[in-house]
Amino acid sequence: MVIAVVVLAHTAGLPLWPVDVISIGVRVTAHLYLGVPAIGMTILGAASVWLYQRYQRLLPLFFVHLLFDTVAVIRGALC
Repeated sequence: MVIAVVVLAHTAGLPLWPVDVISIGVRVTAHLYLGVPAIGMTILGAASVWLYQRYQRLLPLFFVHLLFDTVAVIRGALC
């Protein structure tokens, strides 16, 4: 979802830095239910945006997100 904002804005020719800030803000807002760890999503969001802008590939970001969520679910089930 967040990278979709960056892709659409990039395609529309909008300046990248405000789009980056908005997309990172959306990521943090979507994870506010985590509490303080949601702040860590700022780093993850910035890394995702940087990786997309550098390599122009979405599939690796999708798989990393899938792996992250899978590990979180398994870790939560074991605790």
